[in-house]
Parts: sequence; structure tokens; C-alpha cells
Amino acid sequence: MDDIPLNQFPTEKDNHIKRIKPSDKIYKSHGLPVSSKYGDNEFVYLRDDIGSIHLDIVAPNIHVPEIESSNQNFLKTHANFSA
Repeated sequence: MDDIPLNQFPTEKDNHIKRIKPSDKIYKSHGLPVSSKYGDNEFVYLRDDIGSIHLDIVAPNIHVPEIESSNQNFLKTHANFSA
């Protein structure tokens, strides 16, 4: 059995980007281009990989109601598309 190099497995970053881009396409296809996203400091590493989208990062341990609401809406929408 051949060994598979570790760099051929998707990273967490790859997985996040894989999930972000299709949702952006859905919004854009309905005339709603995504110009910014909010996230906590866990996602700062995505900043250079999401194109022209502004990534607004909040400090650790800060609760931002708009982000929580957005997360819930995304999860509900994703669940509906996945069903």
C-alpha cells in the first residue's frame, strides 16, 4: 500500500473554504453578492483566501448578537438545502 502524502488531505482551512464558496454563490445567484463576513478569531486565517470579501474578526470571548443570529440563519438555510 502506497503512503499518501499529508499535504494531499484537506485541511480545516480547505474545508471552511469549501463550505463558504457555495453559500456565497447561492446568495450571488439571487442578486445578493456577499461583501463582508463576520467571524471570531478562529477564522482570521481565511482572510487571504476569500477574495474581495471583507472579513470582520472580533476579539476572543466577545459575544456579537449579529454573528450568532447570522450563524443560526446559515445553519437553518444549510439544513434546508441539505434535506
